[in-house]
Amino acid sequence: MPYFFNAKELDEETGLYYYGARYLDPTSVGWLSVDPLFEKYAGMSPYNYCAGNPVKLVDPDGQDVLNGSKLNWQEAKKEYRDFKMEVVKKYSDNFENLTFENHSDLKKYKKMMKKLKKLDETIKKEESNAKVVAYYIDQFNKKEHEKFEMLNNLSYKNESGEIKAYHIYVYIADGNVNLSENGGAYSTMCRKKNGEFFGIVRVPSGLGKDISGIIPHEFGHHVTYASNPFYWVIHNNPNLNCQENRKHDQAKLSIIWQEEWIDKIKEENSKK
Repeated sequence: MPYFFNAKELDEETGLYYYGARYLDPTSVGWLSVDPLFEKYAGMSPYNYCAGNPVKLVDPDGQDVLNGSKLNWQEAKKEYRDFKMEVVKKYSDNFENLTFENHSDLKKYKKMMKKLKKLDETIKKEESNAKVVAYYIDQFNKKEHEKFEMLNNLSYKNESGEIKAYHIYVYIADGNVNLSENGGAYSTMCRKKNGEFFGIVRVPSGLGKDISGIIPHEFGHHVTYASNPFYWVIHNNPNLNCQENRKHDQAKLSIIWQEEWIDKIKEENSKK
């Protein structure tokens, strides 16, 4: 699909833009459905976008559980397009018969081509990662819809008593995260410069079709973190072995969600 307005996908058959949680009709400049999280924003129209302030606010896909690898993929595509335009602008008049005044110019050209190739490889990798994360999230949603809805409505109170959404970004882990030392996955809570909290989950790419108990376990951590982010931003222990410390406040809910998922999968398999 082509990307146009706001870099969103245009469905050429319907003429609608896909925003991840709902479709935008460009002819009427209106949504075809309500914001899936409209109940969190009492007093606002459920057809609002970014609380009516799109100049300052951004809503990636209308959800609180976000495909971080998809955001990486979109960023990689943008970086590739921008750099390719730079290359085309520099060499557009000379693509048919490239000649270089000296070895330095040739070296610069080869370096740009090498970077372009690397960016293309990054796009393919992040696209693959995005599809895996989308599958993980979808599987959790299908089997644990109530818990998924809880995640999609996570919020906390900031210092001023305002209700803020707690977003969770799910990524396929890169080589910088040693998952073998983190029980197969890794979760952390972060804070933006403006003081807002958000969560990150990094998981391996080969969990299989039942996604094991890892995804529910990591999501459970963020329900705990969002319940009191000012406490957990200080007391969160990234090296805690939850399986060996099941009664620890940081691990309790994650272990419950993990075990409930495993029991559910066992029950489903027993019926086959």
